[in-house]
Amino acid sequence: MMRTPFARLAPAVTRVSTQWKGTLPPQSHAKNGWRNAALLGVASAGVAGLSFVSCDKPWKQTLGSPVDSNLLVPHDKDLKIIGLEELRSHNNMEDGLWVSYHGHVYEVTNFAKIHPGGPGRIQMAGGSDLQKYFDVYHVHPDVSKFLDRTCLLGRLTAADAKRSYEETIFANPYENEPARNLQQTIATAPRWANLMGKYLLESFRTPIPGFYVRNHFPVPNWEDVEEEYEFEVLTASGGKSFKLKDLRALPQITVEATMICGGAALYPRYLHRTDQRETWEKEEFPRNEINNFWGSHAVWTGVKCRDVLRTCGVDVDGIALGEKPLPAKYLRLTGHDADETGSNFGVTIPLEKAIDPFGDVILAMTMNGETLPADHGFPVRVLVPGFAGVRNCKWLAKMELVGDLH
Repeated sequence: MMRTPFARLAPAVTRVSTQWKGTLPPQSHAKNGWRNAALLGVASAGVAGLSFVSCDKPWKQTLGSPVDSNLLVPHDKDLKIIGLEELRSHNNMEDGLWVSYHGHVYEVTNFAKIHPGGPGRIQMAGGSDLQKYFDVYHVHPDVSKFLDRTCLLGRLTAADAKRSYEETIFANPYENEPARNLQQTIATAPRWANLMGKYLLESFRTPIPGFYVRNHFPVPNWEDVEEEYEFEVLTASGGKSFKLKDLRALPQITVEATMICGGAALYPRYLHRTDQRETWEKEEFPRNEINNFWGSHAVWTGVKCRDVLRTCGVDVDGIALGEKPLPAKYLRLTGHDADETGSNFGVTIPLEKAIDPFGDVILAMTMNGETLPADHGFPVRVLVPGFAGVRNCKWLAKMELVGDLH
């Protein structure tokens, strides 16, 4: 039963009441008479003063009322205790998406809608404990303070918090990753490597073991890549599939290009996780330091994207010369890599860039003269010089003409 200040006065009222009925031991009457009178006065004043106050304690939360500082996060004693079954019943966007973490319960429905990795991966954790996922995704920063400030609903009992963690089941999708020869591994799920080392500037062309790796999902693989691997191209005139032998039959081109990760500083977009927002980036990433650079340079060989589109009926020359209009605004690139919910990686690039004869967009199959390594998109990745690394889609599965940016 939740207690209010009035409820805490109840024992005093009971003691005074029983004394007046003569139920207390006789010796206590004289010895504690002044105390009993005082208690009666306090109790009466308390009853009068609280006659219009609800008996329900006003539990605190930050959901709907986020706080700016960790110091303003409610203490555990002021949080509503939420049962494990109630937590587990809120496992979807319709009923509300709740998760537990470090014993606290959070409502993350709105956060799921803006999550950079898409809502699916947050929905996957609905009604369960986040720590099981972070046991795999250990590269993820500790988000407990951010959640405390913005999404806090209540807390679990210690026993329920333990059960929530122990009974959350999550299989590690990264257990069968390929063998690597990397200079500096930062994370394994997904694989991050060679992101902030001075060796990145030791040679003009970055050796493959030192070329930066920034995967989003598990690396796909094929037992018989020649027979099993293919990608599809969808245009207004229909679809067409390509295997590796089809690409090799087209003219090959070599392009030198520098690739830089779209997050070229360490989590600048997560400034809301610190109270030092004005000075954080300047202090953590001085502009003369190499750790502000996530990039590498290589020689890539493959087939021009415009040549592939031409074989699918797109008049790339007529469009490039301005004789025909663009059939779409963007070219959507989808990879064979997918998250645990089955959602494939996907990005868009301007179609104008893809068909530009001087745009150097190619479907690369080799890197620095070697077969494309698994971490860099084997067997085919799209190279888009001048665009952020994230737009250089690896493990190509589909290209399609679309009107919307992704």
